[in-house]
Amino acid sequence: LGSVEGSIILWSVENWKPLKTFPEVHHLPVTCIAARPHYSMQASLQGEEDDGILIHARSASADSQLGCLTAQRRAKKRPRGGDDASSSWFTCGSLCWLIHKILVMWILSLVFTPVWHEAQEKCAHVQSITELPECLWQEVLVAPSWRPGITSPPY
Repeated sequence: LGSVEGSIILWSVENWKPLKTFPEVHHLPVTCIAARPHYSMQASLQGEEDDGILIHARSASADSQLGCLTAQRRAKKRPRGGDDASSSWFTCGSLCWLIHKILVMWILSLVFTPVWHEAQEKCAHVQSITELPECLWQEVLVAPSWRPGITSPPY
């Protein structure tokens, strides 16, 4: 049964009671519902083998949105095979993530290697760890105004 506010009730014709209520599935009124009888659940529909969720009904609303409804509480557990590609910890997503992290680290090393060498040269005289941030800020990261080309062009 569909309602004007977009809610759907799966109704049992054997017991004449609601099986499950789906409040506000759609934003606009429900225009049609197609349900499968329980005896046809032995044959699975396309896509049901992938996640184990049985589709008991489909619904559509006035805004052309489709809904897949199920009375199941949990999906069936899929058997795990040792040679299954999805059970492997090394997938395409993890490979892309690893390549991305390696590229980022390489680029950061290219950027910060000259900064590191300059900091070692200019802040080697620092005796205290409290003076080190001041030296890094004044000598390496920020150019003082007295350097040529900062306040006036060098030509």
